[in-house]
Amino acid sequence: MGDETWSMKTAKNCTNNAYATSKAIADQLVRDQNEKPFLTITLRVCAVYGERDSQIIPAMMKLMKEGKHRIQIGDNTAKSDRTSGENAALAHVLAAKALLAKIDDPKTDRPKVDGEAFFITDGRPMPIWDFARMVWREAGDHTPPEQIRVIPAWFILNLASLTEWMYWVFTLGYRRPLTFRRMLI
Repeated sequence: MGDETWSMKTAKNCTNNAYATSKAIADQLVRDQNEKPFLTITLRVCAVYGERDSQIIPAMMKLMKEGKHRIQIGDNTAKSDRTSGENAALAHVLAAKALLAKIDDPKTDRPKVDGEAFFITDGRPMPIWDFARMVWREAGDHTPPEQIRVIPAWFILNLASLTEWMYWVFTLGYRRPLTFRRMLI
């Protein structure tokens, strides 16, 4: 689990991940354009769930429907945070208000927000599988803990590495596995 004290990802230090690299580049481009009258803020919103969520909760429901919610990868010590859609929307509104206030009265003693980056989360990090099980329980699942198969993360990651390598060898680097990749795991 990271926090604001961790070093920021940049195009130079996350080159093994195209998605993270593109986000780092965009983040820096937005902050670099922070000049009057065009003030900017970067909001770094983590995984969004809730109303109109088309990814997190639907993917969890699909796992439950397929019976895959009874398999756990790893020991459930890794924590992650997420953001409700409502909190993500509120962060955008507050950011806009802060920038407009700065434009309207640039000499006020307000804290500097323009040109800055803010991490947006619910502020309640929890083990990944605890969150998933909370969602599944609300959807009607009552699987007892002893019926959950825990597969060590090292095993799955090594298997994913082998799968990626085999794809690379047998397709001459032209194809990658769609779902069983280290980054997705």
